[in-house]
Amino acid sequence: MKRWTIISMITVLALALMGFGFAKWSDNVSIIASASSGELSWGWVGGSFMQHDNGSDWTCDDGLNNVRQAPEGKDVGSTTGAFTDTNADGVLDLLTVTVDTAYPCYYNEISAKVQNFGTIPVIIGHAILTTWSGDTYILLDGFTYAMHKDGTVTEYDGSTPDTEVIEINWMNNYNVQQHPGTKLEESFEFHVLQPAEQNHTYTFSVSLEAVQWNEIR
Repeated sequence: MKRWTIISMITVLALALMGFGFAKWSDNVSIIASASSGELSWGWVGGSFMQHDNGSDWTCDDGLNNVRQAPEGKDVGSTTGAFTDTNADGVLDLLTVTVDTAYPCYYNEISAKVQNFGTIPVIIGHAILTTWSGDTYILLDGFTYAMHKDGTVTEYDGSTPDTEVIEINWMNNYNVQQHPGTKLEESFEFHVLQPAEQNHTYTFSVSLEAVQWNEIR
């Protein structure tokens, strides 16, 4: 009798151990994870358009050299700037510049601010110029370019004086990292050349590109 009791106890114990092991093998582990991506939102700051021509005109020599105020307080040329949200995403992405009553030797320097409206840093890319012909060109920092009568753009070297009407030089912030909430100033200068037409209005626009900070550059 004692033998059967011992055997039964051993059997019960073995089953209990098997049950314990099975319970362990069938346990579930739940992992709940969440991730949110940052927002890339970047563009011009409305109302930040500024210019050198705030009264009497300015002039310079070809090649954007020897910038100085026009003699005798001459005030004929004028420049206006307008920002546009071209893709309706709530951020201004295009600056349109209009040079009115343009005449040879008229000079101006334009500046405006860009802001990182998003939540992740961005790297500022090249400026993109669109001329009155609708053609677009990349402006490299520190290089001087010539806009021709037909709206084409070449690097300025004075070799085609009969067709070059405006020279332009972009000056700021290529490849600079900009953090969320911060503003930076962008600027360029231009000069109306001798072949410019009398009493003519020239309109061109500038946009900027930016990518998130960890994109390959």
